[in-house]
Amino acid sequence: MMKWQPNDDRIDFIVTKTAVMRTSTKPHWRDVRQRLQGLGMSSEDAVLAEWQPEGQHFMFGLIASRDGRLFIFDATFDYDASGQPLAKGIGWIGRWRELAAEEAHLTAAGYPNTYAQAAIIARLVFEHEREG
Repeated sequence: MMKWQPNDDRIDFIVTKTAVMRTSTKPHWRDVRQRLQGLGMSSEDAVLAEWQPEGQHFMFGLIASRDGRLFIFDATFDYDASGQPLAKGIGWIGRWRELAAEEAHLTAAGYPNTYAQAAIIARLVFEHEREG
């Protein structure tokens, strides 16, 4: 099995984006925090482990929790669900799904897939926060 480790720049990016997820007053981040609260967890127990653009107005995200749960979601920006314009940078959460534990696994080549990488990244961020 090959050992995979994110580089320091990626960890710094995730730490920064996680802070935004935990504190931003923008509606899409408030929605994410409310969804986490509805599942019985604080945003302090969650890391935004993946945040990637998929087009000009669409983002893909993965949240990993302290207890090992993974959530996948999509965010759409600048337009509401009916296609009406929103203020620039304002978005809403579309798909939201908790992943089954077996969806995070090693590939045939021995590398962690995207979901397993998210779990590894979250563990490193939680360690970083604990060390202060």
